[in-house]
Amino acid sequence: MIKEDKRKECIRLYEAGDYTVKEIMELTGIRSAQTLYRILDNAGVKRRPRQAYVRKIVFDEESAAYIARVKPRNLSAWICRLIKQHRDSHPG
Repeated sequence: MIKEDKRKECIRLYEAGDYTVKEIMELTGIRSAQTLYRILDNAGVKRRPRQAYVRKIVFDEESAAYIARVKPRNLSAWICRLIKQHRDSHPG
């Protein structure tokens, strides 16, 4: 039986979007993705969209240094969030 505080932590981490399922499992001690998804499903949490595609990105030194300073937990999610913010502030 999984304690309520662990369930809430799983939900919080998943909804934040900064952690992969594997990272959430490691952080919370949940042993399987199936268990994590059952917790999320029982709480009515919507699943994240599947990855559209995977790309290799090469950063210049200035960008790489900034990323190293910021240290985003999930680089892909961080970049996607920045793209969406840029898109929303520069329509068209």
